[in-house]
Amino acid sequence: MFHIEKNKPGLTNLCVAPADSPDTIRSLTAFLNLVGSCSGPNGGFHMVRNTCGGHLTMTSDSGRLLASLTLSRQVLKLLVSSVQAHLRIYGDGGKYLTFACLSLIISTVQLSGEFANYRAFCALNEHFVKIVSNYLNSEDCAVCVNADLSDIQVLLAYTRSVISSRSWLNLVEDDCNKITQLIVKCFVESIPGQGQHFTSQYSDGIFIVDSPFKHSRETRLLEGLLLEHTELSCVKGEVALNLKTVSAGKSEENTGVDTWRRQIKVAVVTCSMSGDLEDIISATYEVTSAQAVSVENLALDKWADFCDKLALCQVGLVLCQKVIHPRLKILLKSLKVMAIDRLGSAVIPYIKDLTGAEPVVSVIADTDPENLVGYISGAQHLILNNKSYVHLTQPSASVVSLILCSRTEESLEEFKCCVKTAIRGLYSLLQEGKLLAGAGCWQIHCSYKLDEEVRKCLPSLAETVGCSEVQVLSALNLFRSSVFHHWVQQLHRGQRYPQDCWDLLAVDAVSKHCWLIPNVPSGAWSGKNQLSCCCGLKTSEIAQTASDDFLEPHPPPILNPIHNAYAHLPFIRKNTGHKSQSCDQTQSLSASTRDDLECLSSTKACSDIAVNINSTLDHFSAATQGLFKAVFTANLVLSIGHVISDSS
Repeated sequence: MFHIEKNKPGLTNLCVAPADSPDTIRSLTAFLNLVGSCSGPNGGFHMVRNTCGGHLTMTSDSGRLLASLTLSRQVLKLLVSSVQAHLRIYGDGGKYLTFACLSLIISTVQLSGEFANYRAFCALNEHFVKIVSNYLNSEDCAVCVNADLSDIQVLLAYTRSVISSRSWLNLVEDDCNKITQLIVKCFVESIPGQGQHFTSQYSDGIFIVDSPFKHSRETRLLEGLLLEHTELSCVKGEVALNLKTVSAGKSEENTGVDTWRRQIKVAVVTCSMSGDLEDIISATYEVTSAQAVSVENLALDKWADFCDKLALCQVGLVLCQKVIHPRLKILLKSLKVMAIDRLGSAVIPYIKDLTGAEPVVSVIADTDPENLVGYISGAQHLILNNKSYVHLTQPSASVVSLILCSRTEESLEEFKCCVKTAIRGLYSLLQEGKLLAGAGCWQIHCSYKLDEEVRKCLPSLAETVGCSEVQVLSALNLFRSSVFHHWVQQLHRGQRYPQDCWDLLAVDAVSKHCWLIPNVPSGAWSGKNQLSCCCGLKTSEIAQTASDDFLEPHPPPILNPIHNAYAHLPFIRKNTGHKSQSCDQTQSLSASTRDDLECLSSTKACSDIAVNINSTLDHFSAATQGLFKAVFTANLVLSIGHVISDSS
């Protein structure tokens, strides 16, 4: 008798390492640089491919980037799972979540001495993020923008902010504005009106159709639904589709009079019509070759009876999610019923919203198809990019098709992700009704607001956490620098005025918005007489006089420094990111800029401007929940003592 025992791995196969080991910190730093380098409107994009070859992914989108990476570090896997869960819910804010979380972890671990108390830092981080969250959700929040759907400028500004943030799309201003207006038009037309009987219950009402190898300016909108149908030939061009029509009644709400018009009946099938038994029985059975033919014929006969019922109901179009058997296609064609198969599951919700039909899920149930059919007003044959499509229309439904065009397949995928993010954000406005001042303004504003609130309750907060006031201030500086300031600095990396004019990143003392300040003589302004903050919601008039050699703002903002966690600097040098002393920074400024800073310190306010298409706005829930999850994930990583992995 033999006794077989499973080989148990020894302890030598287990790798135990501290969570804050140098190798882990190097991995976190490399991942931070990876995410930061593709952030902002002027960030780059990454080319990702497996070492063994395969598909090449080119993207700057956080969702596509994280999905294409294969990670071995357990800490990074934990972070990526948190980001991907956030993206599944909100669809935006993935890069900010990743950058803020990694920056907070690395900055905390790199501390040494008496301040390296991870537990105290985690407790203080929770207090800090709670203060910021309460302020953002309060009525007194100064960086929240009311997103009234009746104000088209707010919708355009938010959509353009999402589109322009993808540097790889490389859209010029005219194309960006055109696509922005097209997306907003799709969103508005997908919302059911008063006279529409069908309402979108299963889909978002915007079906996206890919059209590669074309310029992005050829992107356009079609009312109704566009379904690919490969059995229609493209050689003869667009042909007429002679489908059976019936008289459908419609009661007018205002007059109460029944009106009649010709429509096409549609049947939707979500199970397979190929003759298999997947919807009849879920079992494994054995039959002979002769019996197999009879079993297949049994299923096909059942479907043939169903097709006869459809013909009796005057159905003109059958839409199948899966495959239709050739025998059934011939039968449907003889009954003058058009059939389209292999549609896939993604388009079924849009078909249900367009037609109002209920899908046939099984042929076993002997149900009357008359109770399941829907209606469309018309069907046309269209040829796009050498492919045949059937264009289904129904004025009573709020379903549209957006044809996206791009030069390459990878850029088209990036474009599609960007458009889906914008559409998802627009639909969230129906529930939230507010946005945030973007381009780093809400982060910097919350940073200074947090500093004010913490200093008000500094003694009680130190007593609650059980640490000194110096430790609280140290944790506060680290939190502000890691979660807010480093991200804003990375966001504006490389963004410059001609001749490298934009050089300084500063904050005014009144609105606490972020400003890009020119470090040039007055002659380089070329008649520019207005300075706007980064989000475009605050402005300062600039008056250029002939007698002076510097710019005289009227009324200008007060320029205060963005403080770093480790040193008090008058400004952050966004082009280099290196820290320097105040005297060195002041000597590097031009004479006119130094004079401007002295004049700016005497004013008290800057003026507000209305939201326009050039304003930069952020998704409220994606930003606020991204901030919360970044701090929560960072605290979770900092609470890990050791990472144990099996190397076998």
